[in-house]
Amino acid sequence: MAPHFLLSDCMTSPAIVVHPDDPARRAAQLMLAHKISGLPVVDADGRPIGMVSEWDFVTGAGEKRESRRDDWLRMLSEGQSISEDYLTALDRDLGVVRQFMASPAISLDDASPIAEAARLIGERRIQRVPVTRNGRVVGVVTRADVLRVFSGFGVAAPEPAVTMPIARATEPSPIPIPETVAIPAPEVAASLFSSAQALRASVGDFERRRDDERRSAAQSLRSEREALVRQLLNEGLSDAEWAGLASEAKSAAANGLTQCVVQRFPAALCVDGGRAINVPEPDWPQTLRGKPSLFYARWRDELRPLGFRLGARIVTFPDGLPGDVEMTLVWGR
Repeated sequence: MAPHFLLSDCMTSPAIVVHPDDPARRAAQLMLAHKISGLPVVDADGRPIGMVSEWDFVTGAGEKRESRRDDWLRMLSEGQSISEDYLTALDRDLGVVRQFMASPAISLDDASPIAEAARLIGERRIQRVPVTRNGRVVGVVTRADVLRVFSGFGVAAPEPAVTMPIARATEPSPIPIPETVAIPAPEVAASLFSSAQALRASVGDFERRRDDERRSAAQSLRSEREALVRQLLNEGLSDAEWAGLASEAKSAAANGLTQCVVQRFPAALCVDGGRAINVPEPDWPQTLRGKPSLFYARWRDELRPLGFRLGARIVTFPDGLPGDVEMTLVWGR
């Protein structure tokens, strides 16, 4: 059963926002400074009109700026300092937020239940939803916020109300007389509690069982991913599947989206384990193997001439290493 929390209980507030005519460089600096991957874009009254994310910087703003943008992203990801002259030139090249943002914004009122945010995030395949009050952005709820609530590690559940009996004024409650508490003899306590050492042993047994279960689950997951890698290395891209991806893209566009995920696969399908995609490097497509490589080739030959762009990013980092890769088909500006 979904937790009965409202977005006002779970959102991150106040929201960090930008305006459509802010320099794109400012949006990037805010995301880096606050360690977030996306920002709501609001009008002069604070009403949501779009979203801008790190992904928009990778996939948007025109082909003539790709070389300079790739250099910029590479320096940021490697922790290098960037000269002021370079940033001034970058401002001219990148332009303003409205050139990158995805619109319209998909938002929810802060009185909406958390289940509604979970539904939107799942159906639209988005990472965050602006939260509004009286039409103005007051916070943001992310995929991570939803997971914390549904896993039981988020907002504490409200304590149930306790109804206290009301004593009549004419019948005061009698003052209880404390009773003498009998202290059990040591041998009785031992029979009830065993010993601290025995309880510690029980705790140790529990921890060993838990560790065994975790190892078993991890091994099972590794086996499943290895089987998936083998499958995708040998699996083709059928015309029926291609048609299904086209249908998903059209449905996403009809719902106001400017991109959709078309491939998700383990980073082990890349010859470098996903490093080039994570940096990112311009030649990341050359690292692809198997089915992702077939999709890239078909996009290059059939969709790129039609104006579609293709991006890739690492979306999970188990144990700090690249886990899953998502390739996204983009048709927005």
